[in-house]
Amino acid sequence: MNVENQENEGLSLKDIFHMFRVHWIGMIVITLIGTMVGLGIGLNTPTRYQSSQNVYIYIQGNQTSSSDSQNIVDGLRMINTFKDFVTDSSVAKKAIDRISNLTFDDSEKQAKIDSLKDISYTNIVNGINTSTSDDNTLCVTVYYTHVDAFIAKVILENVIEATKEVASSNSSFSMFKNRIQTSYNDTTGEYVMGRGNCADIKIVSKGTKFYVAIGFVVGLVAGVGYAIIRELMDSTIKDKNYLENKYKLKVIGSIPEFVEDEKNEKK
Repeated sequence: MNVENQENEGLSLKDIFHMFRVHWIGMIVITLIGTMVGLGIGLNTPTRYQSSQNVYIYIQGNQTSSSDSQNIVDGLRMINTFKDFVTDSSVAKKAIDRISNLTFDDSEKQAKIDSLKDISYTNIVNGINTSTSDDNTLCVTVYYTHVDAFIAKVILENVIEATKEVASSNSSFSMFKNRIQTSYNDTTGEYVMGRGNCADIKIVSKGTKFYVAIGFVVGLVAGVGYAIIRELMDSTIKDKNYLENKYKLKVIGSIPEFVEDEKNEKK
């Protein structure tokens, strides 16, 4: 009856404690390895910044009730077209031209701008993303991601300004001429689009602490798994009770030396 109760109970707290006591060194080593791997990944993963700016597409239609629905449809089409337009190579190339002409009194900012002189338009296109808050809005949020917050803002602002210039000079995109608006004055005032003053910025990559925590958790789980596997694969005969419970046979005799060793181990 005792054997059946033990089988139904499964591992007791005593068994679990024994398992951890026997394999604690391996568990700690594996946990530390996982933590160190997480630390290494965190230190080698640079922080990335995402700049963002709202762009409003102005729709000028007929001011009659019969044309309201058509104006809305046309506006939504222009929004979807703008998402492709902002990543067009002509816009990226115009943005590069604008950036190459920028000058700053701040030497640190100027050095960052100089580092962009050889940037390719594909690098700019690959860093741009767009989104809309819902299906019926005429506002597009444009994003640009970079490892430097200032560069992320400068590139984004110049890309947006480049859409206005391309729309005015390129007949293929004339539908956007004088219809692209931002929330900042781009000609006068303190906030001038294109100089890194206007776009919002936020960190989008995880920090080192995040990767260390993930590494610790993964290492700990792997360590516990290691201990369980080692325990399950351990076929060593433990004691008299182990034999009786496993094989359901009564032990009627034992080797004195074995019994003495067993007592010493329990001590």
